Amino acid sequence: MNVTFLIGNGFDLQLGLRTRFSDFYDVYIKLNENNSHPIIRKFCDDLRDDCEKNGKYRNWSDFECAFPKYVKRIEDIQSILDDFSLKFCEYLKELEANIAPIDAVMVNGFRDFILNSYKKIDFAPDLNAISNLIKNSPNDSYNLINFNYTNTLQLLIDNINSFDTNKTLPVSDNAELHIHGSISESIIIGIDNVNQFGQEELKKNYIGEYCVKSQINKAMGNNNEDVFREIIGQSDLIYIYGLSLGISDLSRREVIRDWFMGKSNRYLVAFQHNPQFTKLNKAYFPTYRCDFERLKIDYLSKTFDINEGAVCSRASYKRLSLIDSDLVLNFKLVKEEQNV
Repeated sequence: MNVTFLIGNGFDLQLGLRTRFSDFYDVYIKLNENNSHPIIRKFCDDLRDDCEKNGKYRNWSDFECAFPKYVKRIEDIQSILDDFSLKFCEYLKELEANIAPIDAVMVNGFRDFILNSYKKIDFAPDLNAISNLIKNSPNDSYNLINFNYTNTLQLLIDNINSFDTNKTLPVSDNAELHIHGSISESIIIGIDNVNQFGQEELKKNYIGEYCVKSQINKAMGNNNEDVFREIIGQSDLIYIYGLSLGISDLSRREVIRDWFMGKSNRYLVAFQHNPQFTKLNKAYFPTYRCDFERLKIDYLSKTFDINEGAVCSRASYKRLSLIDSDLVLNFKLVKEEQNV
């Protein structure tokens, strides 16, 4: 059985790194206080005005969706993303410098996350379905698709053999795919497609080489997009942790949606920070089942833009399991409260 983990920014946040856009926003604005570049200054002024007037840009999805409205020319794209990428790389490197030496607690916590997260499923029918799937497929192959720029995931993988004497985590050294690049090489910050630009002039194909994530991957000479589709297509079970799959990852979201809706023997497990989990009344199971299945239908509808009627008619929600994200990864990587 092929098991795939899709890892988003919530992973680093859970481990104690301050990687929200709202964490970096103040740093970026301050670093550019004396920047004489007119495009960068205008970009920072626009960000500041939006934040002060509308309270925008807490999450990366907010920033990536808003970016197209700030640019009018290809020179704007180059200047803004070049400056932003450079400063964000340095910021993330400073965060990683605060990571404590990896110890047995961290490794065991990570190992438990990969192998046993499904045991945190609180809805008995879903738990039974996933448990039977795993029990009947003993030779599992694990892949991790990382949407983050940090090396935290690889750092934990690299240290497995140092502490896990049983060597029971079947994750190979090359099992991680950095779909958006990493701070060790280049990072890819941008949009999903040129149609996100409001100006028709900026929808020309060559613009995508500067800001469309998939086209930047192609320009870099890697085959990450093909590998992503191949891994998803071969997966029997997919976990999603800390990943919103918003409009800035529309094409990747469509690949996952098509995979999930394509065959009836594919299962999806999504981690959510959702207070509703603890508010559901379990005293009377039929009501609890209806309430919990409503959460699952809402997740599929909102995350993948799947028509609710299609979800219900095909009972696709029965192949989705939800887990409270706070129940896993209960360890921190940072030495102390980060103040970059």
